[in-house]
Amino acid sequence: MRVMCSEWDLFFVESGEEALQKLSQNKIDVIVADMRMPGMDGAELFGIVRDYHPHVIRIILSGQAGLENSLRLTEVAHQYLAKPCHASAIKDCIERFFMLERKFVKNVEIRKAINGIQNLPSLPGLYNIIVEELESPKVSLKKIGEIIAQDMVMCAKVLQLVNSAFFGLPQEEALPCQAVSFLGLKIIEELFLSKQIFFAPEGEPGFNSLYLNELWKHSVAVGEVAREIALGETTDLKVADEAYVAGLLHDIGKIVLLEIPEYSSRFRRHIYKKQCSPLTAEYELLGVTHAGVGGYLLGLWNAPDRIVEAVAFHHCPEKAAGKHFSLLTCVHVANSLLGPGGISNESICEDSRFPRCLDIQYIKKLNLESRLESWFECCRKVKNRGAHQPECSF
Repeated sequence: MRVMCSEWDLFFVESGEEALQKLSQNKIDVIVADMRMPGMDGAELFGIVRDYHPHVIRIILSGQAGLENSLRLTEVAHQYLAKPCHASAIKDCIERFFMLERKFVKNVEIRKAINGIQNLPSLPGLYNIIVEELESPKVSLKKIGEIIAQDMVMCAKVLQLVNSAFFGLPQEEALPCQAVSFLGLKIIEELFLSKQIFFAPEGEPGFNSLYLNELWKHSVAVGEVAREIALGETTDLKVADEAYVAGLLHDIGKIVLLEIPEYSSRFRRHIYKKQCSPLTAEYELLGVTHAGVGGYLLGLWNAPDRIVEAVAFHHCPEKAAGKHFSLLTCVHVANSLLGPGGISNESICEDSRFPRCLDIQYIKKLNLESRLESWFECCRKVKNRGAHQPECSF
């Protein structure tokens, strides 16, 4: 790693105590640590770093950490690199983080809030159903996967675990049902029942719980429409399933923003005072929108780039690098058709059939105008049947 000294300020230390001292004396963006060290181990060190230096990105290096240590690491590490690990893999991982910062979240305070997140709330009803299923004598991994496939937070976290080699599963996976199958029942039980990586909000229903419920309905619907659109454009069922996942996750940044103290009340006041759109309010208050926040979080959690892109650019697809039909196309169209105004004639732009938020110029550049009527039919089909449990197969 010393070859990077011309580009980065690098500090090398031999213990967790020395690392904490360096962190207190210098501006550090990323910490890479071994799991096994003299004194405190990597998980203990990262717990302290998360609590006292939340802006720092945390990468763990480890060989066979074992189930208990791997579970501890899921609470504190952003990514897990398995040993033996070539220096180029560490370099690529760090450079991807810096790219995410430059591209999506330049605001240091917002990155601090995102990097310091310990866990995010899941929909109470779905969380309780999973706990009941896990405690059932006839527990089914397939059913658990189907439930997780309906909750954006549980889905994103499970994909982080299976994609970051926490449990020795080096393959890339973007489908929650398969991810649950790879992780296995013992790990899923520990995550939900012991380590409490997931949780549901407690207490009387308030703004946030009602907001989460509406957000869940919208996200599942966007995922289903995105999947239907993909099925009409490709015979690859995996692409269609990934379109569902990208649609489900597209608004996860809104949940992250709820973790910022007093943000909800400031956000509502700003919209009322300025009479502006929610997107405008986000940008004026924070310098970033929920789309960029969601893309950054999923990149931090090692989601596949194609899903990160679909989430980060679902409101402005023309800013993405790709110029062909993709997951982003599916999610942008689905979200636009299901957004405020829906497919009614009240929200129009160049053509009276199309919602204002649909980027017609983007669709034209892809030469896909002829597919719009078919996509409208996908939306009507999903709206007519209502939200339902998505299909899941191994």
